Amino acid sequence: MRRAFVIGNVAIDEVFRMDRLPQSGESVLGGMRHVGLGGKGANQAIALARAGVDTMLVAAVGIDAHAELLRRRLATEPVYAALIERSTLSTARSIVLADGPESVPL
Repeated sequence: MRRAFVIGNVAIDEVFRMDRLPQSGESVLGGMRHVGLGGKGANQAIALARAGVDTMLVAAVGIDAHAELLRRRLATEPVYAALIERSTLSTARSIVLADGPESVPL
């Protein structure tokens, strides 16, 4: 059996859809908001696990509500997640601004 160990990051991705991206100093109202599982380490581990590779993800998270959300999301994937809680940091979070039609999936 093939195995993989991914040591990387796991993050909350917050994607805001808008008609167009703001110019410097400009405010633009966002439309649809999507909160999901992200981070390069998590993305790689999930891709490997979905391809049938026995995969363990090792990543650090804070002790906060975002870490709990990540645990719940990772539990729906075929990957074993060893999330190390660190009281000295917050769980990683990415803010993504996406422009274009709302028919494009996030």
